[in-house]
Amino acid sequence: MKWKPMFVIVCCLCTLIPRLVLADATVSLENVSGETGTDVVVPVTLSSNTQDVAAMNFTVTYDPNALEYASMVGTDVLVDAEKEIRLNTPIAGQLNVVIYGINQNAISDGVIAYITLTIRNSAGEQSVALDLDGLVACSGDAQSIDSTAVDASVTCSLGSETDPSEDGSSSGSGGGCFINTAAF
Repeated sequence: MKWKPMFVIVCCLCTLIPRLVLADATVSLENVSGETGTDVVVPVTLSSNTQDVAAMNFTVTYDPNALEYASMVGTDVLVDAEKEIRLNTPIAGQLNVVIYGINQNAISDGVIAYITLTIRNSAGEQSVALDLDGLVACSGDAQSIDSTAVDASVTCSLGSETDPSEDGSSSGSGGGCFINTAAF
């Protein structure tokens, strides 16, 4: 009768160990630099950590008084997995993003999309949060995958010829914007 307790312990360990070994899939915003009055391109990167991520959705929020949405495009990583990217901007400063495909193909690690934002001249010198919220990742068989999102902040400074009272592009030089990432 001593084998029954040992059998129960072994079964529990076999169930828990794979779960403890697998790391979360991570979606992050990466570092970029630019000048006020110009566009910056923010890479969105997937690190699946051996998880088979086949679809995901998330929201990117930012201060619309400092940044303006210009575009978002998927990369060859999504094309190779036969995935599409769709988004809407229900309000200024919010991007709701869905990445999906009518298949069970896993998305490879790497840059999956680029978000282009215009740094408004009126942003001046400040740090602007870029938050990646509500991340949900799924496998090809529609199972939820534990996932971690990585926020960023855009630190902006005026270019030498930028007039902060204007709100368009400028040919200013100098200054720059830097995104510092921080996991939440």
